Amino acid sequence: MFRSIFIFFVVLTTACSVNNGAEQRSLLIDAFDHGSWNGLVMLDQKSKQVAAFRFNSYYLSEGEFSYFAGKALDAPVSYANNGDSIYHHIKKVGLKSSNNDYASLQWQQKQATWHLQWGKTNSEDLYGQLVNDHADHHGLIVECYLPFEQKGILHFEKNQLKTNTFHLLFDQQPTKIVSSSVPLKEEQVREFIEKGYAQSKQINGSYLYLLYSNINSLKFKLNNNSGLGWEQFDQLFQKLEAKTIENRVRVSTAHGNVADALIDNLNWMRAYIPDAGKTYVPAGRTWDWGGWAIFEWDAFFNSLSLSIDNPVLAKENLDALYWAQYENGNMPNYRCGDSGSLDHSQPPIGPWVVWKMYQRTHDVSLLKDGYPKLKKWYDWWYAKNTNGNPRRDGNKDGLFEWGADADKAKTKLKMAMYESGADDSPRFDSASYSYQTWTMNMNAIDLNCQMVSMNDHMAKIAKVIGMADSSDYEEEKQRLTELINAQLWDQKDQRYKDRYWDGQWSQTYGPEHFYPLFSGVASQEQADAIVKDLMNPDLFWGEYVLPTVSKNDPRFPDQQYWRGSIWPPTNYLIFDGLVKYGYDSLATALAEKSMTMYMRNLKEKQTSQENYDCRSGWGDGQKFQSWASLFNFMWLENKVVKTDDGYRFGNLNEDDFSIEDLLVAGKSFNLTQKNGHLNIQINDRDFLSSDVPILCKGFVFENNRLYGKIISHHFGEVKFPTYEAIQKIKPGENLIDLKNINL
Repeated sequence: MFRSIFIFFVVLTTACSVNNGAEQRSLLIDAFDHGSWNGLVMLDQKSKQVAAFRFNSYYLSEGEFSYFAGKALDAPVSYANNGDSIYHHIKKVGLKSSNNDYASLQWQQKQATWHLQWGKTNSEDLYGQLVNDHADHHGLIVECYLPFEQKGILHFEKNQLKTNTFHLLFDQQPTKIVSSSVPLKEEQVREFIEKGYAQSKQINGSYLYLLYSNINSLKFKLNNNSGLGWEQFDQLFQKLEAKTIENRVRVSTAHGNVADALIDNLNWMRAYIPDAGKTYVPAGRTWDWGGWAIFEWDAFFNSLSLSIDNPVLAKENLDALYWAQYENGNMPNYRCGDSGSLDHSQPPIGPWVVWKMYQRTHDVSLLKDGYPKLKKWYDWWYAKNTNGNPRRDGNKDGLFEWGADADKAKTKLKMAMYESGADDSPRFDSASYSYQTWTMNMNAIDLNCQMVSMNDHMAKIAKVIGMADSSDYEEEKQRLTELINAQLWDQKDQRYKDRYWDGQWSQTYGPEHFYPLFSGVASQEQADAIVKDLMNPDLFWGEYVLPTVSKNDPRFPDQQYWRGSIWPPTNYLIFDGLVKYGYDSLATALAEKSMTMYMRNLKEKQTSQENYDCRSGWGDGQKFQSWASLFNFMWLENKVVKTDDGYRFGNLNEDDFSIEDLLVAGKSFNLTQKNGHLNIQINDRDFLSSDVPILCKGFVFENNRLYGKIISHHFGEVKFPTYEAIQKIKPGENLIDLKNINL
């Protein structure tokens, strides 16, 4: 039986300023500190008080000592100068609900598994416990501090925190307490554990350290308006866990729960911008410069992935990104607490992402709220620089190059490379930076395709919200499309390529050269030609896909960062293009390979990493990166999505799977495939059953009429129960047109 000897905490004796955020709840509680999944930050937006605590575990036996902490408050997260980082020892990234009603996290230390759970029964009450399954030689330091560089003094008395705002209660006093004006280093923590300090009834300090030796369990509760006793915690967490699962999309595959992996990765990334009073999902838990950091295309992709489970959080994330936009319109490569890239942006994918979010949610406010910000950013790309030249068309040939404004940039070529998002890509090894034009000397196929997409989706957004400038975007889209095909298509090699200003073709071949698919630039004939390269195992295809430089490139073995590794955003952009051009089987294969690789890493290493080795499929770079969720988002979108042509749903391979309660454009989808037999429900009504795998494309529900196409690799039979109709299908494309169907 576990012993319960517990804890703790702090009181603010001076008010700490926190700006009011977009959320309406007065009390925000979450693991908002970038370095501390093993702790919580409490933010009260009425009293503007803030306090935080984290559970730093240790092992001490016969001279051997290890200390797992969050980051030191005076050092970057990547530094572990006050002990080993908790992120190095995660055993299970557990459930975390989108509304923060429940969270579960486990980490391993020697023989012990620590399991932290916390949850809420309403907007004001918090309950938590930390359980250790091996108490001998294992202990805990509860570190209490003021986050976000706030100033003040913490006050601890008996086993509770009391202020005008907080009433945080623990089930026992710590055995030792020490206060400090600065964070303790690892050697100081060890001295505290071994020598200790006299126990006092109360203690004050900027940092408080509470010691619990050889413990099994500790519990805490804030406010407790629900009146729960300590003995009710286990039952509470069981209920909260079940409720979390019930209230989200549920997925079963041979590789695990794809939806949980996607949602929990994003929810555990959630952090806070004290400068703005806004919550957001950063690029990853280790991207923390000056208290927070937003990266442009990471933020857009994270918003898209968030929309699959919680559109409210997705909009909050967009709102944080819009807040970080500079006055001149630049949505920067990055902006953080102490700096930002005023000189350069990142890939202009925003309008495309916002449009896809609108298709998924039918929330027109995404378009209305986003359009002014996106328009300002659009104008930034097309504006003249202070040197009088077009900002990103240095040679004035009508095509775009990556660049960096030289009146603001520090290291010019490097910043221009960073603007591409593919920071050290081999594509740039032979490129140079022009100090006269402030751009590279190379017309970039990826940027030009992204600008086509930007114009395309600005036009679509403008039409929906009734803006008069939609035709201007359409004309620019057409102009740029024609110019790309005239100047960046190598007829001899049948490939799109980067091209230097002197007319020479770049011989580096990467995934960016398939972006004419997602942007709609390629003709069908051109698309067929480049897809052959995509499927070529000597160039790009294989067990683990897609590399960021072709396999026959001498730099492919580098497999470091953008020099050969697999990245989520490039896979997703190419997947979207394959769907657009009707390469459904190849899109399915790419989605399956991406998901399988990601789930393998999650299962074996409990990581959601930044990029992946193309030879082994193992993750590299940051261990916990938000946009890793794109791999699973891609898989789910391949099962159900709303496109410009209508709904697209179904499955073309033979794998067993089930999806429950996936909400897309106002309809709830359930899909189950078993032994090749596919069944689909829409809004909890039987919609179709098929004796072979099928993909429904361009399905339009129009009054009492349903029409579209069914794609299959087999002869089979599809039943529509609500219509009492049976459709015989053959391999290939099958047209469907049903009437009097009521969904």
